[in-house]
Amino acid sequence: MPLERSYRIFARYMEINHIHFNPTTFKSDDMTFCKIWKAHRKVFGEICLKYDCREAWIDLNERFINYETSILDMNYRNGRVTNIEYDKQLEYIQKIFI
Repeated sequence: MPLERSYRIFARYMEINHIHFNPTTFKSDDMTFCKIWKAHRKVFGEICLKYDCREAWIDLNERFINYETSILDMNYRNGRVTNIEYDKQLEYIQKIFI
């Protein structure tokens, strides 16, 4: 499923639930996307299962995971995270969000 369609499905979910957010910022700003996604991914996932739009959830969750792991990789390369911390955080991302 194209990512643009996934964004539209999520925007519709937010509209139905009367949750105000800026869809343009959601699409373009990774940090804003991740904050909103963390807050709504579980409920949105349940709705996607109910209405057979799992691909939208998978696409958006994949974007989140890619962003989180890229931040973790950057912190590791810059020496802000040790090997042990890196492994723990990567395991957490995989356990919780995959």
